[in-house]
Amino acid sequence: MRDRFDEPSFVLIYYLYMATLSAGFVYPITTQYQLRRGLTYGQVGVVGAVFMGTWVLAELPTGYLGDRFGRRRLLLGSSALNAIVMLVFVASRTFPAFLVATFGWAVAFSMRSGAGSAWLYDLLRERLDAGEYARVQGTGMAVMLLFTAAASVVGGYVAARGLTYPYLLNAAWFALGVPVLLALPSDVEDAAEDTVGSGYLSPHEAIDVVRTVVTGARLRSFVLYFSAFFAFFEMVDLYIQPVAVAVGFSRPDLGYLYAAFYVAAAVVSHNTGRIRDHVGVRAWFLTVPFVVVATFLVADLSPLAIVPAFVVLKVANRVSSPLMEQYVNDHLDADGRATGVSAVTMVAGLAAILSRTAAGYVAELVGPLSMLVLFAGGLGVILAVLAVVSPPVPAGYDAEQRVRGATADD
Repeated sequence: MRDRFDEPSFVLIYYLYMATLSAGFVYPITTQYQLRRGLTYGQVGVVGAVFMGTWVLAELPTGYLGDRFGRRRLLLGSSALNAIVMLVFVASRTFPAFLVATFGWAVAFSMRSGAGSAWLYDLLRERLDAGEYARVQGTGMAVMLLFTAAASVVGGYVAARGLTYPYLLNAAWFALGVPVLLALPSDVEDAAEDTVGSGYLSPHEAIDVVRTVVTGARLRSFVLYFSAFFAFFEMVDLYIQPVAVAVGFSRPDLGYLYAAFYVAAAVVSHNTGRIRDHVGVRAWFLTVPFVVVATFLVADLSPLAIVPAFVVLKVANRVSSPLMEQYVNDHLDADGRATGVSAVTMVAGLAAILSRTAAGYVAELVGPLSMLVLFAGGLGVILAVLAVVSPPVPAGYDAEQRVRGATADD
């Protein structure tokens, strides 16, 4: 394992790029801002649904564009579009205007998901070691989370002087991502782009990649397993605030709760590489989701136990995502990695839309807290069946990767 204090310069610049992806300045006030601009609660809900739906629909097209025209180019476009979208939010005063801004934000988000994963994987493969992906990506995520925690405090302070100021700050911060990306190596991408007939996926080849990821024997069970867990996380994320208030949290307390989320997730994200090396992808996915389920079931006995359950879920999700990307990237050829990761994200996003929709109806009947307990029990049953029928990660995967890493080091 490489010493974190002895990182190559391009990895350190990558960490700075990850920080520029944070929307921390606006996180504390997005709903309040929309309400102040005249939107109803129902319209705020529609805006949130548009974000998720657009993200899901844009995943495959943007992943394909990254494979076809260059991943760093797509990341540059994502940072620029994010900055523009923040300015559109500043100018938005009607429901349709917020829909347009949200649509753009979701597209910008999807532009960097699959492409960012594939680009980093290939960059590490050429300049360091592809086996370092989980560690580097996890540390980068930790940097982003810590900055988000600090930016949220600044954003809340600035918002007291005007709700548009956080958006202006975040526009400038997103724009900083463009020069930071330009400072990162481009030779890996250029080598593919300058080779006629290679480095490009045709639409037919892109469909084959999607078919391999979604229905192929090597990844099918893993995609289903990860999607079930991801759908539970996205559903719970909608109900953290009302449930926390119901168990006694005041509105100021929520700020401290979210700060705890970010700090805990940052610490664990920073150690994603160690988790991959010492725990393994297989052991992680066969144990941690069930630990999450158990923490939510305990909340049925003591409502206050839902708070540590939220923290455990946030932490588990932050580690599971880079481990998923590592596993999927390890099973795909270089030309289709962005498309493949985007395919997994799309399937998981579709599952999240279903879980969010169903959760709303169930919460109306039994209340948000009881709904979370019921869904946790259902998740446990689904994951147990999938693990028994078709284990998501084969038994020899981690040992094979350790041998490959040792060979690369030699």
